[in-house]
Amino acid sequence: MATNTPSGSAAPSILSADAVVTGTLVSTGDMQIDGRVEGDIRSTSLVIGDKAEIHGEVIAEDVTVRGRVSGRIRSRKVLLCATSHGEGDFLHVACVVESGAFFEGNCRDSDSPLGDS
Repeated sequence: MATNTPSGSAAPSILSADAVVTGTLVSTGDMQIDGRVEGDIRSTSLVIGDKAEIHGEVIAEDVTVRGRVSGRIRSRKVLLCATSHGEGDFLHVACVVESGAFFEGNCRDSDSPLGDS
């Protein structure tokens, strides 16, 4: 979990490449996942690293996917990088897919992706 520093800015929470988590991760700040998560993730901003694997629902204001996601993403802004592999339903305000990215599923625009069930 991210904690506030005396200056008021939060340090990002980082899950290293050798970590495997089963369960729900929640952060009120920024998060970077480089390992494997079997469960749901909720944060303000999320970066899914090149070697990361997520199996579950992702809810965040801003999501950058460089690794693998299997599950639902609910976000205002989703970026699927060239190295990404996405399978599932994406609910978003804006979605950018770089050349080389793999995506299989449904991609749907929503005015309030974080509030929809």
